[in-house]
Amino acid sequence: MLFGPDGMLYVTLGEHRVPGNAQNLDVKPGKVHRIDPDGSVPAGNPFPGSTIWAFGLRNSFGSDFDPVNDQLWLTDNGPSCNDEVLRLVRGANHSWGPEATCATPPAAPGNTNRSGPTPRRQPEHFYAATTGITGAAFCDGCGLGPEAEDDLFVTSVNDGRVHQLALNSGRTDVASDDVVYDHPGAVLSMETRPGEPIYFSDFSTIYELTLAG
Repeated sequence: MLFGPDGMLYVTLGEHRVPGNAQNLDVKPGKVHRIDPDGSVPAGNPFPGSTIWAFGLRNSFGSDFDPVNDQLWLTDNGPSCNDEVLRLVRGANHSWGPEATCATPPAAPGNTNRSGPTPRRQPEHFYAATTGITGAAFCDGCGLGPEAEDDLFVTSVNDGRVHQLALNSGRTDVASDDVVYDHPGAVLSMETRPGEPIYFSDFSTIYELTLAG
């Protein structure tokens, strides 16, 4: 849950272990919702009278807005495969649902049998083996130097890694993925704000992210 640059509240709900929820526009789970702070449905939402902003999600933990173009990115965990990094598109089907199955890279960068109405978006980045991808934060004056500025950092609970994802020139896809830190344990979340360091946490401690070199 976070406020966007437009002042609206963006709330992500998992599908409550019911894959069909992610494709059902009549229920709230499996979606990102865009809500006016007064609780009403804001103008510009894709579905009339609905807080739904995008659908087809399974189990998202981290999200952040690109400081360059205000685009929302988030992490989404698969069942036993295919943890994904997504660039959220207004009104789009991000394809998790009851028909979804595991993919085999590099032929299919997402679930091979994507579910729900077309067009079905493929993820911008994915991990075939589940890493338990959790936190997400963009470096926006975070103090890590020009080599990190405007990059997306994500964390994983299963292997305790922090990944630095550089985007392509159009800011529409992931161009590279580098592991910049191996934590001795699970990494649960990651947070920042403009002009401030990036922080991440395990089960007991909050840490500031620094890069060697």
